[in-house]
Amino acid sequence: MTNLEIIRQACIKANPKIRETKFGCRVQRYADKKIIDTIVKINCKPFNSQIEFYRQSENKIIILDDPILGMENWIFLGREIRLVDVLLALDINSTDKRWNISVSSNLIRIERLGIIEFSDVVCIWELKNDNLELQSEETIKFLADLLVMEGK
Repeated sequence: MTNLEIIRQACIKANPKIRETKFGCRVQRYADKKIIDTIVKINCKPFNSQIEFYRQSENKIIILDDPILGMENWIFLGREIRLVDVLLALDINSTDKRWNISVSSNLIRIERLGIIEFSDVVCIWELKNDNLELQSEETIKFLADLLVMEGK
């Protein structure tokens, strides 16, 4: 399991709404092609349903009429993981003395105190890119290791 998958599973466990089928939900519709589309719009009307997807790899909108056909083969990945999801999965609250969180205009620094050398336990999350997948490899590895260590 990759570090992203570890974090994603912990976040979904803490907030199952991440996987709801609605605007922003990512769907892998073709298991063999590994193409992922994002739901943009859902129109549910009797005998006339449509789902609009955005396919980033091709930068285009795809409209499916009668999307129910073939839906059993879809994998619903849910929306992107954001900072709030990670904080919820870590169960950080203001009375917990194990954590130190500091915020600047474009970064948030998360420190887990008291487990190893203070300077080694740091995570920097870029706030301008709130998507987990856009964070640094060091941040993703730190969070995955921390979630495993915390038993999440």
